[in-house]
Amino acid sequence: MTLKARAAILAAGPHMSLPVAGKLAVLLIAGLALAPTSATNHAAAKQPIPAQITFWAWDEPEDMRALTGGRAGVAYLAATITLDGAIHVSPRLQPLALASGTPVVAVVRVETRPGFHDAPEIRDRVAAAILDAANRPGIHTVQVDFDAARSEREFYTAVLKQIRAALPSTTTLSITALLSWCAHDDWIHALPVDEAVPMYFRLGREAHNILNGDSAYVIREPLCESSVGIATDEPSRNVPLEGKHVYIFNPRPWTARQLQLLSRSGRP
Repeated sequence: MTLKARAAILAAGPHMSLPVAGKLAVLLIAGLALAPTSATNHAAAKQPIPAQITFWAWDEPEDMRALTGGRAGVAYLAATITLDGAIHVSPRLQPLALASGTPVVAVVRVETRPGFHDAPEIRDRVAAAILDAANRPGIHTVQVDFDAARSEREFYTAVLKQIRAALPSTTTLSITALLSWCAHDDWIHALPVDEAVPMYFRLGREAHNILNGDSAYVIREPLCESSVGIATDEPSRNVPLEGKHVYIFNPRPWTARQLQLLSRSGRP
């Protein structure tokens, strides 16, 4: 899909700027127009992503200016795509304040509802919406958050291939991953992504076994080896974090104290 075609698709869908407060340049990330890029067909480099801490900023007003010096990053929810009988793209409406120099990841959440069906035009529009977030100024990593059911894997694979083909080689493509995808289900092995973040929270009835070393959930997929996702409100004491790119989720807005403590310790 060419950039011209992508622009035409985007023009047909909803788009809204991120509310901005103050004069920090980084606050403009979600509201600026697409930066010009050239579409490049290539296989994902799958280069290791440097070990660091990245804080997820979900659908809440967030002031994360306590993160200074570029020592920790922010992965902010840029948009949510809901698929039923139609495509609904909901841009971020909550304000996000960042210190200058903070590494930023644009996250796009994808959800399916009854009535969803796979079709080439659906794939095109979903890929275009994700590329809209990925190609904003200051974004060098885009992350797709989609708990794809088995019946949705072909659709998801096709969308990721379209995204990878249109992204510049300097942009990292990341996905979140169910633990089963990283442990005993190898379907993500051939995906054109640079990292898959195994999610060690919201695990349901299996949480106790998984967090206490159940061998069925040992990470075996190479894409999942460099990163890990944890949450402030669930135990992570047995989750291996050393040498990993650690993403941390908070169900409530971040406080300056939390950000300062966690950016030093890396573990809730």
